[in-house]
Amino acid sequence: MPRRCRGHCRGPARRQPTKTRCRLGQEGEKRVAWPPPLATRNNAGVSRMNHAEPVDSNGIGDESETRIPKRNISFGIGRQPAPKWCDDNEVRTAFFDAFSLFLPEGERFFIRSVHAYADNVTDPRLREDIKAFSAQEAYHTREHEAYNRAIQDEGLPLADVYGRIRKLLATVKGKLECLSVTVGLEHLTACLGYITLKYPEILADSDPRYRELWTWHALEEIEHKAVAFEVFQVASAKLPRWQAYFLRCGAMLTATHYIARMQLELALELLQVRGYATSWKTKVALLWVMLGTPGYYRRIIWYYLQFLKPNFFPAAGAESAYAQPWRDYFNERAMKPQDDHA
Repeated sequence: MPRRCRGHCRGPARRQPTKTRCRLGQEGEKRVAWPPPLATRNNAGVSRMNHAEPVDSNGIGDESETRIPKRNISFGIGRQPAPKWCDDNEVRTAFFDAFSLFLPEGERFFIRSVHAYADNVTDPRLREDIKAFSAQEAYHTREHEAYNRAIQDEGLPLADVYGRIRKLLATVKGKLECLSVTVGLEHLTACLGYITLKYPEILADSDPRYRELWTWHALEEIEHKAVAFEVFQVASAKLPRWQAYFLRCGAMLTATHYIARMQLELALELLQVRGYATSWKTKVALLWVMLGTPGYYRRIIWYYLQFLKPNFFPAAGAESAYAQPWRDYFNERAMKPQDDHA
């Protein structure tokens, strides 16, 4: 008989108290503090250890800090499935896992869409940023493929899921249309990344491997958030401004609708594979994760809608103040042996 999901449902699968929840639910393991101590700077440049306060609402400081680094980090996720890695909660876990299932094919789509116009770009800085963007997205693809193989080991037909995602992306026709979808989804992922960095408590009681992967991914989405947009400006330069505006906004809104719907569908499939009943209560619990608590989609609404401004540009803003301490953390993390981490 299928178990009832938790979230806001009542039933026999309600969470029981455990000694620890942050490492695969194994008793006796030492809990890893999150977020780790992060050095931030005040306006006078004095170091302090306090992640909670942004350092500068105008963004990151000197030009050397604004480049897009290539961090080859491996998180070792593919070695052991973790069906309740997020806060020991199967619904929250399914929410994140469903998004991960989309990412490998999605990241490849983004890379192809941007590279389709690489020869049109003459600015040396943007050409270098395209290379760095592609490198970051390639590392994301590799890590999420490992992540998804762990999900496949639970019984999900991964090849079928990837096929459905490719079919969905194939409905986007034309180079400029593909790029406009990429621009819209890069904005969405940058917004989600901002929320991940601003509210680290969302992942605090989670398996450290997944917690670090999602935080690293969030950081890098913020770091390269302007690349596809700048390429779109080059690609659409000959269009009337109103036409370019409606193209990018329409693509973002449409793509967000389809991605959110697919995320819900995949999350329900995952819960079913894991033995939970996919009743209306399960669907309400999933919607609550999206719109209530932790409410990723609720929290991003203001930032997401900024894209609709005719003069919008994804420049460094308040999120950069939250990103810089994490940038330092993952720069150091990238220098460590990749199997030598919590």
